[in-house]
Amino acid sequence: MKVHPVADYFPMMLDDELQALAEDIKANGLIHPIIRDKEGQLIDGRNRLKACKMAGVEPRFEELNGQDPVAFIVSANLARRNMTKGQQAMALAMIYPEPEKGRGKKDPAKKDKDSLPFSQQRLMQARAVLRLAQQYDAMKFVTAVMAGELGLDDALSSLKEIDEKASSEKDKADASSKELANLRKAAPDLAEQVDKGTLKLGEAKAAFKEREAERAKAEESATSLLRDALAILTPLNKSPKKHAAEIVENLNPKYWKGQIELTPGAIQLCSDVLADVAKGWKEKARA
Repeated sequence: MKVHPVADYFPMMLDDELQALAEDIKANGLIHPIIRDKEGQLIDGRNRLKACKMAGVEPRFEELNGQDPVAFIVSANLARRNMTKGQQAMALAMIYPEPEKGRGKKDPAKKDKDSLPFSQQRLMQARAVLRLAQQYDAMKFVTAVMAGELGLDDALSSLKEIDEKASSEKDKADASSKELANLRKAAPDLAEQVDKGTLKLGEAKAAFKEREAERAKAEESATSLLRDALAILTPLNKSPKKHAAEIVENLNPKYWKGQIELTPGAIQLCSDVLADVAKGWKEKARA
């Protein structure tokens, strides 16, 4: 017989409980009928139906009389004595999952909140277990709670650990993605090696840091040399022409140790280099 899917949320009786029910039915008959809908789908009475078969008693059926089948199943099963508060809350959470938020949205599980055999806090915990279990494909926790193999609190604690671990890994992945994007802008060649797998991200970052340190050192050296040159070339108390004349008059070829032949061409080359430096700085400032 086809069973309503909501009725299937509730666990069957244990073997010894079913045996006791079968013996009672054999001795006293089936007191409460088995409920079916118009299509013959079983709404309530799975345990009674099985116990009847065990007892060899013909089951008695009644048709659901216009009632909401889900509401009937909840009313008939939620307060069963063989279910813990955690199992009851988990069953209701599965029947009425966490409702969507928004104006006019009502929680169907709260319509009979005063008659629930457990607190609203329990229902919130059960819904959190269901939500996290679905999110991380870990419905085994829900199954374990419904089977009485795992407490609701323990299931929620385990799923929260999974959630925290996943969140931490996501944060790390997002940070790595951001670092790689920054590296791609600053050093495309190193980022390309990371993409190819020839360099790890940490190694590429270290190489870029070393490269930047060398560049900064070179810039500082160039700045220092230029500062010294400007101090010589632009004294405040002399005109450029007068200072140039003094440099030419007092040049000592020995100072160069034979590395450069001091000629007008060499001086012109130095001038061109300084002009190119000035041009480069101007272009960099505009950028």
